[in-house]
Amino acid sequence: MRRWSSGHNAAVFIGLACLAGLGLYELSFTNYVHFVTPVAFDRTVSSGALPIRFDEMGDGYFGAPRVGGRKHRGIDLAAAVGTPVRAVWSGRVIKAMDEGKYGEHVRIQHANGLVSIYAHLSRMHVATGRRVRQGAVIGEVGKTGNAAYDTMVSHLHFELVRGDRRLNPTSYVEEGISEEGTAFLRTVVRRYVADAGTALLAFAVRGRPCTAEVQCEE
Repeated sequence: MRRWSSGHNAAVFIGLACLAGLGLYELSFTNYVHFVTPVAFDRTVSSGALPIRFDEMGDGYFGAPRVGGRKHRGIDLAAAVGTPVRAVWSGRVIKAMDEGKYGEHVRIQHANGLVSIYAHLSRMHVATGRRVRQGAVIGEVGKTGNAAYDTMVSHLHFELVRGDRRLNPTSYVEEGISEEGTAFLRTVVRRYVADAGTALLAFAVRGRPCTAEVQCEE
């Protein structure tokens, strides 16, 4: 039986390979779970169910009073310096810099309209403009900015912002899933897509019977 020409097969193969590669790349930015916890907790330093910072400098609950009548705009999750900090959702980094009270910090814009803020880092592993995947390590816990006091417990200051309004991130973190819990899901989905791509490429290489609409080599 006659088949498509080798040149036609090659073109189809290359086209499908590019589409499969692009699909896998975009798939890697899928949010596999509703929320990934931004840091592994230090549960030995906590004033409640979550490892919220509590020390002689105050506590890190959302809305906790601050000097000058201000209120705390995020939560402080107690963790050792150097603990990896992860993106709670996929998104694009809109700021990664050392600035004022936040110290070294990262801000990520997400597709759901929220911005997540990770502050007081010791190191940043991303730069402004970079796309990041859910669960990716974007930095490390530190004591920069106004967390540099010796008497303050090391922690990640974490905020969620919609427009100019700060949201209480407590329930998100309480219901979040650790990065380890998302690894299996990512592996299964990627394997499924890879198998589907392999099947398409094999079909392209085999070719199809010639028809009146498709001219083939003899």
